[in-house]
Parts: sequence; structure tokens; C-alpha cells
Amino acid sequence: MRLRTGAIITSLLLAGGCSSEQRTLTAPQPTSAPNGPGDPRIAAIKDNFYQISQGGRYFTWYGCTNCHGEPKAGWPPRLPFVTYYARIGHKGYDRRIAAEQRWQISAYLNSLPATDTAKRHRQAVDQQGEPTVKQWQGPL
Repeated sequence: MRLRTGAIITSLLLAGGCSSEQRTLTAPQPTSAPNGPGDPRIAAIKDNFYQISQGGRYFTWYGCTNCHGEPKAGWPPRLPFVTYYARIGHKGYDRRIAAEQRWQISAYLNSLPATDTAKRHRQAVDQQGEPTVKQWQGPL
């Protein structure tokens, strides 16, 4: 009986996984801009590895590297999360890129200054297989 109880508890713990990689399929993503640096949604997005990873994918998919270059030491500069979000909205991209994806791209950019060189290189290698465009024009 004790062995069975232990197996059940272990299964439940493994099913829970790492909270930093949690993928919430039922909870809505933020659909509006951050309401300032104290917005509680920022912490939930910028500390979630899945959200950061998705942001990196969108950064590549939308061809951001064609204008901004590959992320490297010193780029992007260390800026507040809300600044990244606002800058993604320039030149009409706020009408072309969904708010949920801008949150994820902002989380990705916010994570880069704290990411070591080896991990950045690994991210770049992983993203080489992702689809990309020369300059994204928005949804068809």
C-alpha cells in the first residue's frame, strides 16, 4: 500500500512539471498593453521559459533579425519590459502582430541581456530551422 501511495505521489509531482515551463492552455494570454512597470502580468510572462521561447520564435518568424541583427553581446540593450513592448508597436506593427505575441517577443528580448553567450548561440542554432521572411508585412 505504501509503495502504491508513493508511486501515485511521484506521478502527480512529475505531471506538475517545472512551473517556469508551464504552458497554460486555458488561461488567456494578455491581450492589452502592459499598464506600467508594475503590471503583474509582466512577471508571469517574463519568467516563463515557454513564453520566452515562443517570443524567440516570433522574433525569427517576423524577420526582426533582418533590421535588428542577431542577438549578441550588448544587443539588445537592457531596457524595461514595457519599453520593449512599446517599441514593437512602432511603424504599425501593433496592428500586424497580435498583442499576445508582442508580450512573448518582449519577454524574449528582456531575457537576452541576462542570457550567457553559450545559451544565446544555442538559441540561434535552434532558430535557424524556423521559417523566416525578409521583412514581415503582416497577415495575408
